[in-house]
Amino acid sequence: MFEIINQNTLAEFEAFIEKHPKGHFLQSSRWAKVKSAWDFQAVAVRGNDGQIKGAMSVLIRKMPMFPVSMLYICRGPVCDLDDKETFGQLLEWAVKTYVATEEGSKIFNKAFAKAAEAAGGAEAAGGE
Repeated sequence: MFEIINQNTLAEFEAFIEKHPKGHFLQSSRWAKVKSAWDFQAVAVRGNDGQIKGAMSVLIRKMPMFPVSMLYICRGPVCDLDDKETFGQLLEWAVKTYVATEEGSKIFNKAFAKAAEAAGGAEAAGGE
């Protein structure tokens, strides 16, 4: 199950990003400060031991004149890409949060949905 990163879990998220082999500065909240015109949100997936086993930071920007947002997930997600369950949960969160609905209308990116389905997030993809 995924959890939204907040001020109480931000330090743990940052430590995970720093130590993970796929971690990168562009997935840190510090990069979000550089991209100040964008909103920052991060999510993590925990293992049975309570430790973070996958994470993803998303920069979000409303598009002018359109009722949609652009998502920027540079160098992410940060997880073992062979761990389809974790990767799928991160994609599922992104689909449920940003792709499936935006401003109350259905928006669907078929390539993203296909990737989510392949990673185990088929139910989140919405079925189109």
